[in-house]
Amino acid sequence: MEQQSMCPQISIGEDHFPGFYIMSQFHIAELARRGTIQKVTGSAPQHVAYRIGPAFNFRINTRSAYPLGLPEEFAFVAVLRMSGSAIKENWNIWQMQYENGKEQLAVRLNGESRSLEFTFTALDTERQTVAFSPLAFLFNDQWHQVLLQVSRRSVVLFVDCVMVGSQNIPPRRKVSLDGFTLIGKLKDNPVVAMPFELQSMLIHCDAARARTEACYDLPARRSQGPAGPPGPAGVPGIDGIDVSCPNSCPPGTSGHPGLPGMKGHKGVKGEAGEPGKQGHKGEEGDQGSSGEVGSQGPMISNKMFIILTDYSTNINIVLWQGTRGFDGDPGPQGVAGATGDHGQRGVTGELGPKGGTGILGLRGITGVPGPKGDAGLPGVDGREGIPGMPGAKGGFGKPGVPGEVGLQGLPGLPGAPGPKGLSGLKGDAGLAGLPGTLGPAGKAVSTSCTC
Repeated sequence: MEQQSMCPQISIGEDHFPGFYIMSQFHIAELARRGTIQKVTGSAPQHVAYRIGPAFNFRINTRSAYPLGLPEEFAFVAVLRMSGSAIKENWNIWQMQYENGKEQLAVRLNGESRSLEFTFTALDTERQTVAFSPLAFLFNDQWHQVLLQVSRRSVVLFVDCVMVGSQNIPPRRKVSLDGFTLIGKLKDNPVVAMPFELQSMLIHCDAARARTEACYDLPARRSQGPAGPPGPAGVPGIDGIDVSCPNSCPPGTSGHPGLPGMKGHKGVKGEAGEPGKQGHKGEEGDQGSSGEVGSQGPMISNKMFIILTDYSTNINIVLWQGTRGFDGDPGPQGVAGATGDHGQRGVTGELGPKGGTGILGLRGITGVPGPKGDAGLPGVDGREGIPGMPGAKGGFGKPGVPGEVGLQGLPGLPGAPGPKGLSGLKGDAGLAGLPGTLGPAGKAVSTSCTC
């Protein structure tokens, strides 16, 4: 009972029980009224369902949906119909995420392995998943009810009110309220919403109470065939042991539960039932148009009366108005009244007028990275940049290829006289010279001799 105190009382028809109506958490009926999602016929003509799809992002804050938390033991119940890609894909019917977007709790339909999976966060390890498979009868375009009963140490799956299996699980961590709750999202990419039809989705805080959910109007239960012919007679049993009892024998031990009986024939139409109880008070109607003002009545002893006519009932109401009397003395202070009962939640009001621009909110958490986009078109060439700073002096480069032969250079300046060279070897005798020219006449010279 302690864990049920975490859950509000919800009403479905005349049924009242502790739990969470997930469809109202996501305002699905209101979205259908606005045309965001489409209303369709459910598992029977009297039931209403909704076509969930990619037109709206079904993601809310967990704390707003479960302000006191989620009890340790609960039952998840959903009536839905898959079609198209939802039959083949691996997607979450209902999922809770941590604030960083990582999964902490989920109920998943895996069309690849034809299984239903329950993912949770264990107390001493990371996330764990238990799978119920194969469930080929679940993955089709028929209406089905999925009921997952979660207790402290086990998980039991019912499909169309038939128990499929039970699995043991280790102790789980308490659900964190700092995060998000989603419905109908692809497992590997929670941004992508899956198209499917949803008739109801809720959480029972009394797990045993959820077992009373009916399935008689589901196609899987209506399509049960007629009873087969009687089988052959069984082998005669062995003789019993003769037991003598003085007075009367004590009762024996309880036998095993018998097998379910065959489906009975449709009964005759019953008599008309007693008149039903008075229904709840209806919603307040729109204000009627103002009535016409009546004519002023005659004065009677300084008093005036006014006649008002209610045209819906043709009843005249006479209001007497006398002259104003003297003010009376103030009355004594009254005793404070007792606290009234907690009223029922009112119906959702009409959409109000658009409010003014609010103050800038706090920055939201970083979203989950989106899928990789297609390559964009090439950008236009940018403008020429400014010259860069001179680079550092580089090392010696490799020798270049030989250049072409240059032009003839100009004559150089005369060089300085060189040092005296060594004497050369004696040369050979030269050729005879040419006869010389006649010399000038000589002068006479006197000589004296001293003997």
